[in-house]
Amino acid sequence: MRKKSYLKLTLILLVFTLYFNPLILAQDDFFDGSDWSKFLPLMKISYISGLYDGSAFSEASILNSVYLDDSPMLKHFPTNLSYKEVVNLLDEFYRNRDNFNIPIVYAIHIIKMENTGESVREVNKYKKSLSELIKE
Repeated sequence: MRKKSYLKLTLILLVFTLYFNPLILAQDDFFDGSDWSKFLPLMKISYISGLYDGSAFSEASILNSVYLDDSPMLKHFPTNLSYKEVVNLLDEFYRNRDNFNIPIVYAIHIIKMENTGESVREVNKYKKSLSELIKE
């Protein structure tokens, strides 16, 4: 029952946000730190929730599977953290202006790498590999 309430709230917030926010309607590229910094706290939670749910369920639909635990799409996201924790870590990540142009979905993967003990060298190597996606 509680999950349905969150789903309804997320849907209402999404509709409200799309209707009243030209930033989102005009978006033609990945959301990055500059967009993240403009999101309200509830929008951030909704974005993360939608990203996780969309990734899990779109893949389950493609694979005609009901098992989401082994989702290859979700392997890029930290599944041991709450949405609030991910939001806090993204806020911290984007406080470093060098990370501002990294798209949110890739920032989440970097957070997962850091959270699972990947070396600083590997994280920096991954960030460098993103340079073609990042528009200065």
